[in-house]
Amino acid sequence: MLLIQILKRGEHFSNIDSIIAAFILEKGMDLSTETVRSIAENTYVSPATVMRFFQRLGYNGYRAFKKDFLEELTYFSSHFQQIDPNIPFLAQDDGKMRTNKLAALFKETIDDILSLADYAMLQKADQALIKAELVYVYSAGIQIGLCEIFKDKMIKIGKTVIVSNVIDELYYSACFTQKEAAFILVSYSGETKNILEVAAKLKERKISCIAITSYGNNTLSKYSDCCLYVSTRERLNTKIGDFGFNISVLFLMDVLYSYSFASDYFGNYQNRQSFLTSFEQNRGDMKKLIRNPILMDDK
Repeated sequence: MLLIQILKRGEHFSNIDSIIAAFILEKGMDLSTETVRSIAENTYVSPATVMRFFQRLGYNGYRAFKKDFLEELTYFSSHFQQIDPNIPFLAQDDGKMRTNKLAALFKETIDDILSLADYAMLQKADQALIKAELVYVYSAGIQIGLCEIFKDKMIKIGKTVIVSNVIDELYYSACFTQKEAAFILVSYSGETKNILEVAAKLKERKISCIAITSYGNNTLSKYSDCCLYVSTRERLNTKIGDFGFNISVLFLMDVLYSYSFASDYFGNYQNRQSFLTSFEQNRGDMKKLIRNPILMDDK
């Protein structure tokens, strides 16, 4: 859950905790100039009480909390200034307006993902996929179809990818797989109980786990070796479609494929062209059926 949400909800907060949380939320970006002592003075508590508040939130100290809190505020103040990712078009919009708004949503979503991109994390995920003899991909939602697109690309460069939305199968694969494996778990909330059980088993067995999930300190991100953040602007219950999440999953899957392809660029390109050409020839002379010159190879 995001820090901003934790502070606003105040679940299991004492009265003093709520006062400190309210002060931090009111300060917003101005928290950058505050110290533990100044927070204590403004909330009429001791510095030790303020420090215990941050420790209850899971931080060793104020500096780490302040860094994460300010990064969250910066993230949510950027992008999507002209369009609501939860309701990107309105009842009164005509077809042209809806089309333009969705185009803007796609552009903003990609920019949003790039603002969260951790290239060291992507490199780490790439290394896990390169080493893996088997790649398991799981999604409980409709994003399973996007995972199939990733599988289709990967098998054409020689990687064995197993896509499933059956959580029991995935759990037992995590328990018993003896081959070098990597698991990609797709979950927007990062808090689904069954997925967390799989992630915990992978962590126990020291099997690579790549999470594609929402920005923030959710539980799945803590279990995973690599965490790739999706655009995190959609609310769970008041959106009219999974626009941002679907765009994010497709984009991040394509990025992972690009890393795998680039690990042996010329070898993968040659193999893909060679095998696809011979395969298509065996299926018949498709060229006779193609009328669009753009689709034809130069040769």
